[in-house]
Amino acid sequence: MHDAWPHDALLAWAVESLAARGRQVLGAAVRRAHPWATTLALTVTAQGGEPAPVQVYAKAAAPPFAPEMRLLAVLAALAPHAAPPVLDLLPEHGFALLADGGPTLDLNPSVDGWTSMLLRYAEVQRALTEHPGTLLAAGLPDLRPVQAGRALAELATREDVLVVGEPHGLTDREAREVRALIPRFHAVAARLDTAAMPATVQHDDLQPSNVLADGRLIDWGDASLAHPFASLGTALGAGLQRPGTPGERAVMRDAYLMAFVGRAVGQDELAELREQARLACLLVPAGRILTWLRVPGALEVYPDAVTTWWRRLLAADWRVE
Repeated sequence: MHDAWPHDALLAWAVESLAARGRQVLGAAVRRAHPWATTLALTVTAQGGEPAPVQVYAKAAAPPFAPEMRLLAVLAALAPHAAPPVLDLLPEHGFALLADGGPTLDLNPSVDGWTSMLLRYAEVQRALTEHPGTLLAAGLPDLRPVQAGRALAELATREDVLVVGEPHGLTDREAREVRALIPRFHAVAARLDTAAMPATVQHDDLQPSNVLADGRLIDWGDASLAHPFASLGTALGAGLQRPGTPGERAVMRDAYLMAFVGRAVGQDELAELREQARLACLLVPAGRILTWLRVPGALEVYPDAVTTWWRRLLAADWRVE
């Protein structure tokens, strides 16, 4: 349970799939290894005008994260600039074969690079606002505001999620404070629902290691159908290692908001978008906690993962105007 998700079958499938495309696998190395997914970097023979062997990537996801493969198919069809090109998919097994998208930003994230990612990502989200049914059919969790508020409220009543008094759980006082916020969860959700911002894909793990240098994204396994601005919770959230000073992050936030609506806005409208972004980020712990709960053996490896999100929730401003 603590090891990489098994990948022997993935390698066999990838070798066969690439052979059908006239490519031979020259070598394979584990690129990422987690209990929820394993990604292999495959060196394959050159083809066409390629001067030397090239790399492709094969990914195997645990069953709770297999919807990522169906989402990749949706992205390839409706927003092909969202992720690296898909070479092959076997969704029923949680397998994907992807072209090399180049380096990620984890070694040297910059404000300019992060801004470019947010602008590209906003365009991806806009392209998918007309397809909520397609996203749900792909298996994405439904975390639109009302559903996210309900999920948080339900999680807040579960002793196995709060783990009060355990070494990596909440204290009695913290658990009471979480439960006292349940009416606020619903109030925030109702306010966002009234705003009627169209739901779309929400990556929910916008960290530098998931962002390619050209702004495309990888690792869509945590994605959901949600308020678009909830993405800012992991892209620019306080306490996270993201590029920029607080002032620069505010500028990046506004650039993203205007890119999502697709036009310049007046000060009153921008203030409303900022408020929706603040409120949408309050509901982000619903998705993050649910994700950790569905990772095979995750809390044995990362025992404080859920508690961290409860404490971020407690530190937030739950004011609803």
